[in-house]
Formats: sequence, C-alpha cells, structure tokens
Amino acid sequence: MTSMHEPFDHMIEKARQVGERSHCEKSKRGVVIHTRVGRLVGCGKNGMPEPFLCDGTDECKSVCRYRCVHAEARALAAARMSKHADYHDVYELDLVHVKVVDGEIVASGPPSCLPCAREILDANLHGVWLFEESPAVWCNHRSPTGEICSSVDADGEKCGMWTRTGKHTTGEWKFYPSEEFYVRTLQNQSTGIFVFGIPIPSKKIDYDKEPPR
Repeated sequence: MTSMHEPFDHMIEKARQVGERSHCEKSKRGVVIHTRVGRLVGCGKNGMPEPFLCDGTDECKSVCRYRCVHAEARALAAARMSKHADYHDVYELDLVHVKVVDGEIVASGPPSCLPCAREILDANLHGVWLFEESPAVWCNHRSPTGEICSSVDADGEKCGMWTRTGKHTTGEWKFYPSEEFYVRTLQNQSTGIFVFGIPIPSKKIDYDKEPPR
C-alpha cells in the first residue's frame, strides 16, 4: 500500500514481525523506520536491555516504562548505524509503530510517550504512523451475549456491529508530522498528574499538511 492513508504494507508487516519478537510481557511493540519510497533503514522492539529479561510479574509491569528500552529508541539507533544512513535526507524518513498481541496488530492509544516523541523530533524524522483506536461505534440492539451483534433486519441482513458487551479493538492509521507528534504527546501527558505546557516553536507548524506519498 502506498496511499497517504496507510503506511506501506511491507513496512507494516515488518513492524509486526519485529514486535512479535519482543520479550515484554506487558505490551509488545514493533517499530520500523523507512524512506519515503519504502526502503527499510532501521527497526526495533521494546524490552529490557540485555542480558536482563522481563519476568512478567506485576512489579515488573508497573515499572516497565522505566526499565525497558522503547522500540523507537532501538529503531533510531539502528537507523543511525545503517549502511544507508549517508544516502538519504533524514527528513525523508517515516516511522511506523505497532502494538502486537498474539502475533496480530491491534489498535493502541494516541501519542503518549514523551521520551520517544522528544527523540523522534530531535532526530528530525518526517513523521510517525500509529494504528490508533477508532471512536467506539456500538449497535443499538440489546444483544445479551457475544461480541458481534447477530440481530437480523427485515431484509435478512445481520447487524454485524460490536455490542456493548464485547471488546472494541478496531483501529485506523493516523499520520503525525514529528512536530505535531511531539505537541500531541505533551497535550496528552498534560491531562495526567504532570503538566508540561506547550513550548513555542521557532517556526510556523502546519498540522493540516498531508502525509507523505
């Protein structure tokens, strides 16, 4: 896929494969960095720095974000050491981030990791692709069981939408220029116990510009 609405298919699959190899028991993540024409430059998965391993305990999960190396950090390090690093403008690079559960890509939340957003912006990457959770859309039927509503209309068509008793894990690809990714992360972090504020940029940022392709 090379449309402006989704990353390249082979980059999505590579990110999935990388994330599947993560040893993190809390949340497996995979990241790839590629050129605007879909050439892989670097990849990385999240997890403890070697030789340490995640033990899957509640204590380990509670401090995961502090102990683990994030997938973005490893992908950026790999990109800097890539044999192709001298043959492209870093601003031409995009990053694809995925969350993997049982070998499949699932939707995750919006930009929220400040260390990663800071490093991505400082590296001057072009932008970030996230597979984000779609706004929940539930059916109006009161199906008592199941995740997918099996109600049938007058024409014999099944509803097929998610019921309120089921999980809602659908998602959509969203592209963020690196500057916007950083600002959105600050905004999302500021809704918690920390309030960072939004710095003043040295140049005008156009958040409405189209993603690459």
